[in-house]
Amino acid sequence: MTSSILTRIVTIHRQWSYLRRWIGSSDLFNDSRIAWIICNDAPDDPCPTDLRAELSARHVTLLEPAFNLGRSEARNQGARLATSPWLEFIDGDDIPLPVDAAWLADVSPDRLLHYPHQTYALKNDKIEVAPVLEPPHPFFWDIGLIRRLPIIHCRPACLIFPATTFHATGGFDGRYDTCEDLHLLWKLDHTQIEVVNGPAAKQLYRIDHQPSCDAEVIGFYTQRLLRLGARQATNTRLIAAAADRQALRAVRALLTDYEAGEQPTPPHREDARRETRDLLWRARRLYLARARPTAMERMREATKLILGR
Repeated sequence: MTSSILTRIVTIHRQWSYLRRWIGSSDLFNDSRIAWIICNDAPDDPCPTDLRAELSARHVTLLEPAFNLGRSEARNQGARLATSPWLEFIDGDDIPLPVDAAWLADVSPDRLLHYPHQTYALKNDKIEVAPVLEPPHPFFWDIGLIRRLPIIHCRPACLIFPATTFHATGGFDGRYDTCEDLHLLWKLDHTQIEVVNGPAAKQLYRIDHQPSCDAEVIGFYTQRLLRLGARQATNTRLIAAAADRQALRAVRALLTDYEAGEQPTPPHREDARRETRDLLWRARRLYLARARPTAMERMREATKLILGR
C-alpha cells in the first residue's frame, strides 16, 4: 500500500448486495497504484464468505470494527490507515468507476479534485445510469455558507481529497452526521486550498428519482450547519442577517415544494420524510428568530442613524 497514489475507501452498512455489483470488475483493480479499503460499519452483519475471498483476491483491506462507528468515523478510520497522497470516499450503495491514476499523478497533491457528478437508480434491480451529468446545486453559495471555493458538489462521490489537508482539517466530524460532507467542505473553504476539475466521473451516486431528495438533503444541511456550524466561526458572524433572510425564503420554498404533489414515499423512507419535515420547520423557526432584531439591536441601529455612524 505504500506505493499507492490513491486510496479508495468504501464504507459498508448492510450493503453487501451493492458490493457484489462491482467487485468482479477487473477495470477497477488493474492498477497497482490504487489501493482499496473497505470498512464494515455493521458488526452484526459480517462480510459473506464468498465476498471475503473475492476481496482477498483483489488485495482489498477489510476493516471490521467491533462496534458501529458511524459513517464519519468509519471513513476517518480508513483514511488513517491509508498511506497514499490522495483519498477518495465511496458510500456502500455507490458504484465506483475507474480512476485515471496517470492523470492524478500529474496533479499537485495540495489541491481538492472535483469530478463530474453522475447518478444512477435501480429499476427492477437493474442499474439505470443517468444520461447526463448532474450540475452542482448553488444553494449553499447563494446563502453565503461557502464563500471562497467555486460552486462544486459537496458529496464525496465527486471529490478526491489531498490526504495532508484532509488530516489537517480533522477529516469528517461525526457530530454532523448526515451533513458531514458539507461540513468538511465548509472547513476547507477556510483554508487556501484550490480546486482542480477531474477528467471524468469517478463513481455513480445512487438517487431515488424523487423530487423530495434535494429538499431532504438541504433540510438536514440547513438545520444542522447554519445553526451549529456557523457559531464555530472564529472571526465575524459567518452568516449575515441578509443571508439569513435569504436562507429563510429558500427553506420556506423548499418546504412548500416538499409538501406539494410529490410522489408517494416508500414505506422504508417514511421516517426520514417525517424527520425532514420537522427539520425544515425547525430551520424556519430558527431563521425567523434570527431575522427579527431585538429591541436593543433596533436601538443600536437607530443610534447609528442619529449619530451618523
